[in-house]
Amino acid sequence: IASDIAKLRVKLVAQDANGFWKETKNPAYSPVLRKPNGYQNRIQFFECWVLSKLQRGNTYVLKQRDGRGVVVRLFVLDPTRVKPLVS
Repeated sequence: IASDIAKLRVKLVAQDANGFWKETKNPAYSPVLRKPNGYQNRIQFFECWVLSKLQRGNTYVLKQRDGRGVVVRLFVLDPTRVKPLVS
């Protein structure tokens, strides 16, 4: 299941003035969706994401940001070693 879902195309969408969702491109988000981190391609990343979701019921992803606050890398974390904290 996870490998089949990971092969699907990712669409970045935004809501227009009429309330319709349309596909869009954003130079801040598109690169990280194509190459989420340095050791996984998009398909491997989403397969890991879906496997975590199916096996543990939740997925934890660490977002690495640059100096402007834009997400530049995504890392799927091991759900057995994560402890969510509420601030």
